[in-house]
Amino acid sequence: MCGAGIKGIARRLAVAVGGSAAVALIALLLRSSWAPALTVVAGAILMGWIVGEVLILNQPVEPTWIEIAFFAIGLAMSVLGVFARGRVAEPPEVGL
Repeated sequence: MCGAGIKGIARRLAVAVGGSAAVALIALLLRSSWAPALTVVAGAILMGWIVGEVLILNQPVEPTWIEIAFFAIGLAMSVLGVFARGRVAEPPEVGL
């Protein structure tokens, strides 16, 4: 029963963290006006997960290098999303 619970949490984590980043990426590739906001949300979800992981799990005194790296990635996503607000370029016109 415990293994099934862990698998459920892992699935929810994959959907929340990975799914939000994937949605932000697709919005960016489609040059959606929602892309910056979705990027900020995806970065915040990633940072929130890392903070929760550090607080909940029984770990060494300091966060691990991988947690620091992923927190920094989430922070970069959020900051870049804020700065990209209103700057999503229109797709170029293709003339034949």
